[in-house]
Amino acid sequence: MQDKVKLVQDGELNELMVRAFAEDERTGRVISRVADVTFTSATDAKVTFSLFRNSTTVLPRGRGTVVLQDDVWKMSFKTLCVLTEYGQDVPQAGTC
Repeated sequence: MQDKVKLVQDGELNELMVRAFAEDERTGRVISRVADVTFTSATDAKVTFSLFRNSTTVLPRGRGTVVLQDDVWKMSFKTLCVLTEYGQDVPQAGTC
């Protein structure tokens, strides 16, 4: 689980939400495919992606951001906040 927390921007600070999202049965069956990455700076990028669950498109052409933090590209916390709606009983952190 700790590895998943490390893949989200400031994941350690919002570990309860990240953990709930990662352990959620519905999100565990989700596959993502990144279609496009546009770097907006040396530490930020916009991504276009699709989410699939059981061969069904759940989110076509979703948009989000990634950030370079601790020399690792991570999903931005803002993007994870938006994606929590695809989980079941995943509480959003107060900072969303």
